[in-house]
Amino acid sequence: MTIQLSEETEAQLAQLHDDAATGITGLASSMPTSVKGGYGTADVLAIIAAVVATADDLALINEVAAAQVRAVGQEFGATDGDVSSGFDALFDGMSDGNVDGMEMARR
Repeated sequence: MTIQLSEETEAQLAQLHDDAATGITGLASSMPTSVKGGYGTADVLAIIAAVVATADDLALINEVAAAQVRAVGQEFGATDGDVSSGFDALFDGMSDGNVDGMEMARR
């Protein structure tokens, strides 16, 4: 299994989570405090209160997801750099690029 996460994809995913967190927080602060729901007014207000109560959690989840996407992208980049450095050192240690009769080529 191969996992590929380009810097562009990482940035897009993280930004989408940041945008979601901002949007959720913005919507939660604009919820009505009163409604004309007739007999259902108490129930509608209870639903709105439940939505507002969970909005902070949803925003926080998206903030954490954005941070984790960035962390994974940084770790992938560091791992790629470490592997690349290892191969560079291997190739630099070869005098002519030929190991036991097998040609080794840099990409």
